[in-house]
Amino acid sequence: MRGGRQPPHLTGPAGCGKSSLLRVLQNAIPLKFATNDASKAGIEQMVDGRAIPMLVDEASDRVDQRAARALLDLVLSATGGEGTKGARGGSDGIARKIAVAGSIIMASIRPPDMEAQHLGRFTLVEMQAPKNGADHTAEHREFAEWAKEIGSKLWGRALAGWQRYSAARVILRAAVGRSGCQPREMDQMGSLLAGWWTLANDTVPAETEADHIVRSVMGYIRTAETAEAASGSQQMIDHLLSQKVQMDRSTDRRSLSSLIERMLVPVNEEKPDIEENAFSRKNVASVLASYGIRVVRRNEPTPRSGQDVPRGSEGDGLWIWPRNAMLTALFKDTPFAGQKFVYEFSRMESYRPPPRNARGHQITITMDGKKNKGCFWVRCCELGLSDDGDDGL
Repeated sequence: MRGGRQPPHLTGPAGCGKSSLLRVLQNAIPLKFATNDASKAGIEQMVDGRAIPMLVDEASDRVDQRAARALLDLVLSATGGEGTKGARGGSDGIARKIAVAGSIIMASIRPPDMEAQHLGRFTLVEMQAPKNGADHTAEHREFAEWAKEIGSKLWGRALAGWQRYSAARVILRAAVGRSGCQPREMDQMGSLLAGWWTLANDTVPAETEADHIVRSVMGYIRTAETAEAASGSQQMIDHLLSQKVQMDRSTDRRSLSSLIERMLVPVNEEKPDIEENAFSRKNVASVLASYGIRVVRRNEPTPRSGQDVPRGSEGDGLWIWPRNAMLTALFKDTPFAGQKFVYEFSRMESYRPPPRNARGHQITITMDGKKNKGCFWVRCCELGLSDDGDDGL
């Protein structure tokens, strides 16, 4: 069922019932793999060669988030297309092929750090703790026992309704698309809603019924704007602009976004006393240059040399020197470490590669008196730092 296995991730505070709900689901599923101590290697070993549902409790409540991310990546590949395929070395030195495929439900107090590809495939279910310290243990236990009794019948109903599921998924997926959902996530929500419909109804939903169902779950559907905000490029930008750096001749620390915004202030709007402190234009330009960043305003005045100010396009923009060591260090221990942040910049619409002259040689960009080759250009409006983007990028 390509595109049909969409892994939910149950999350919420301690005592909200995540483990109890997993126990209910575990009892309702005749054939499954369930654990509360899973790792990527452990799952590969236990379910290799079997396409079965997997339930993982406390999936990412661990100090080592790298292990949690590895588990996420396994889930991502196992629930899509033909599943996870690869090889693993054994203690005898012989490599063995592995194959992991199936639906996976994970639960943890907090989900591991996710990138855009994870958010587009996982359904996060936020659970709430009982009010006023209420205890529902008995009800949970009774529900789990009921699920164990009825589970095989539900399983049989799901298998018998396979054709209805396939038809319902097409209709519900289209309804989700009409709501403004992203194409990738149309598969996700369409599959989940079709699964519910197949168990709860004996017919295929009409288009009007499908639209009504989608409206009732709009809070769980990610729109184009939400998906864009969670993109890798946007996460990289948010991280970079929020970094606080040390000002020259001062104990003050400022975010890079505030420094760039300072440089975008028109000269005629300068405050009379601002040039007397560490936040002066000259000082800010020097600090930004130490991180390989130069700001060019849309109406940047011509310097004393009389040469045109270098720019990659119209409007407020930044020259960024990606080989700057201090800039690269800001992305240490993030998904954008090394030069991966450059790739995210290159995906932006306003990105312009390092300019070259008529002979094909890279043009140098001066930053605080130093000439740097290999600088690229991005518009400030796309970074959310300028309002000059109404004319397009």
